[in-house]
Amino acid sequence: MEEIGEKLRRGPKNTPYWYFLKCKALIKEDKLAEALELFEVQMLKEERVQPEESNYTILMGGCGRVGYVKKAFRLYNDMKKRGLIPTDATYTALFNACAESPWKDSGLQSALKLRQQLKSKNQELNLITYHALLKVCALCSDLRMCFDVLKEIVHKGHIVTTETFSFLLMGCIKDSENGFRYALQVWQQMTRFGIKADSHIYNLMLRAARDCGIGDPVLASQVLLRPTEENSSQLRLASGRQKQRVRNQRKKGSESAATVQLDVEAMEKQLFQENSVQPEQLVKQQNKDVNWPETEPVLAGLANANIVHSGTGALMRSDQNQIEQQASRSHNLHFCNLPNLLDSKMPDAAVVSLGTVATPSDRLALMGGVEGFLSKMKEDNAEPTIKTFTLLAELTEPQSPSESSLLAILDKHKVKVDVTFFNTLIRKKSKQGDLEGAKVTF
Repeated sequence: MEEIGEKLRRGPKNTPYWYFLKCKALIKEDKLAEALELFEVQMLKEERVQPEESNYTILMGGCGRVGYVKKAFRLYNDMKKRGLIPTDATYTALFNACAESPWKDSGLQSALKLRQQLKSKNQELNLITYHALLKVCALCSDLRMCFDVLKEIVHKGHIVTTETFSFLLMGCIKDSENGFRYALQVWQQMTRFGIKADSHIYNLMLRAARDCGIGDPVLASQVLLRPTEENSSQLRLASGRQKQRVRNQRKKGSESAATVQLDVEAMEKQLFQENSVQPEQLVKQQNKDVNWPETEPVLAGLANANIVHSGTGALMRSDQNQIEQQASRSHNLHFCNLPNLLDSKMPDAAVVSLGTVATPSDRLALMGGVEGFLSKMKEDNAEPTIKTFTLLAELTEPQSPSESSLLAILDKHKVKVDVTFFNTLIRKKSKQGDLEGAKVTF
């Protein structure tokens, strides 16, 4: 048997494809170090097998998953020295490595350098590679740089997808002060563009509600509660041409790309340029839009003071007849159900402005609360996961009916509970000093 084994080892060399499959299997088992050793020691040094592009790319992909930027670029440079031509998969792997790097500044610089090199060579990239670059901007930079890449994506004639918007939402979450408002605005543009959210998108919206503020409430009222028709004509035009661009984008070339380019610029302007508008200007415009009659100064004053609210402080709304009747009898205010800002239609004209949106539960309320949020997911055929329910557990008001009903709703959706979900509930109860509640949950 030993002689047979020795003959097999001395037999013909293994092929590059054999090594590709072996490395791929090892990487799938999270054995990147073994895969690299198999390639660099056994394949290159011992057997001296001439590698192919796929041997390098599969290893760069493995480095990309764990953020080994330097190793990925060493493989890339060695590959070029051997005269092998990189592919889209090669560049995707490199950008992924940059995105996943624990040193974000270094990862961003490496990605920008590679991007500049590709631009100088007029290298055409596919949408998957652009998404990897967009991921770098979302995780290592900010939303503005995401829009810079988005402009290039549409200028090249690529069709934006759900995944494209998911990276924009990741960029929104980087802004702890205004990120939730940005996320809602990106959501609105996504739905106007005719793209339905998946479970990942919904989970990102919950992360935005958990981690980010809404910024200036007056500014947020102006940009989130404006009529649906306003500032959306270009987006509707682009949405109507989507299928035509898919069939004929190469024939129309720059014409169709230019149309979308205008849409991205309009979207960027809506998110960022209104920051230069002074709050007092927004208040004046807001009151002008509400169109309060001059003969009813009391009602106009209520609108100006933003005191007509929904009970949770999340949205402020007014019905003129009801307020007039109640104002004549008492100073009690009319409470109403919350509109859901994730709906494609903007809230009705009776909604005046946003109120205090200071806590994660306030931000969840703007998305319909637990029931409204899950109802919207069902409408889009997006199945909630245990991650969805864990995020909802973090967002619900402590000791509220919504928090108490989470387990029952979770069972209704037949989602398997994990330890992280229970840890979230126990941690919340502990912070509230509810030791008995924490024990019951345990």
